[in-house]
Amino acid sequence: MRIKTFGFTLVEVLVAMLILSISLLGMAGLQVLSLQSSSGSLSRSQATMLSYDLVERIRRNADEVDDYIALVGNFPALPTSPDCLTSGCSSEELVQEDIIQWNTELSSMIPGAQTTLIEDSGTDDKYTLAISWQESQYGNVNNEPLSYTMTFEL
Repeated sequence: MRIKTFGFTLVEVLVAMLILSISLLGMAGLQVLSLQSSSGSLSRSQATMLSYDLVERIRRNADEVDDYIALVGNFPALPTSPDCLTSGCSSEELVQEDIIQWNTELSSMIPGAQTTLIEDSGTDDKYTLAISWQESQYGNVNNEPLSYTMTFEL
């Protein structure tokens, strides 16, 4: 006599649970990768925007480009703000005001970023601005530095 069984056997339920758990782990991995990519993308967009901002500040006060080069990577050594917006100032004070404002924006948007501004050798009025930063969030286990470099002419 043959007995009819209805429903799933225990093996079928275990296989279904295994497939479901593997697919959920895969979806979680994709979510982490998505968060890591979007975080890096946001930082790169902010670095691009800040680079254009600094370049426009330098172009506005191009006679003092050497002062910008000296101050861009040395934010902690800067004196207090000369407050040029309310009282007016010289072009040297404008450089200090620009760098203080720019570094304040940079540190709020990309904490811990390092910057350099150099004049390219062999060419007149050609400069390179580099911004680099670390991102250790969202699974960046190698803690690889991210960077944005912009070359411009005055």
